[in-house]
Amino acid sequence: MLCQHCHEKPAVISYLVTREGQQKEMQVCQDCLEELMKEDLGISKTMDEGLGGVLSAMLQMMIQDPGEEARGRECPHCHTSWKDFKDTGRLGCSQCYQAFAPDLNKIIKQFHGQDHHQGEIPRSFQEEVYRDRKIMDLKAQLDRAVEEENYEQAADLRDQINGLKEQAHESH
Repeated sequence: MLCQHCHEKPAVISYLVTREGQQKEMQVCQDCLEELMKEDLGISKTMDEGLGGVLSAMLQMMIQDPGEEARGRECPHCHTSWKDFKDTGRLGCSQCYQAFAPDLNKIIKQFHGQDHHQGEIPRSFQEEVYRDRKIMDLKAQLDRAVEEENYEQAADLRDQINGLKEQAHESH
């Protein structure tokens, strides 16, 4: 699909434009995306250059090609390929997130600096989120202990995980 803004280059991402209260979705190329975002954010060329081209670099990371392995991968449910995602900026179904998880995590980590939420957690969920994170951390330690054949430590970690899971079950 050609860019709906310049009608010259291939579109690589969807962009939602809001003008005078009306929303319009456009499929645009990278150059037009940069131009449109700079317009929407009120960033002049001089300002972007002053920021060291930060906006341009961020946009480049968003659609970076993750490599040969991802290019051949497709979702087993809807058959969306990585190329389809790169061309349209959209995944085909909810199972695509699982199919492309390693590649999406790389992009998210590059863009945000983290691949998991770092903000505040609502008080009502803090205990549950803390427990889930602790379980994930203990599972990683358990995997390392088994890999290193440290079975006593692995058994202790397994018991801690089971205890936390039991607490979670009791609180629901």
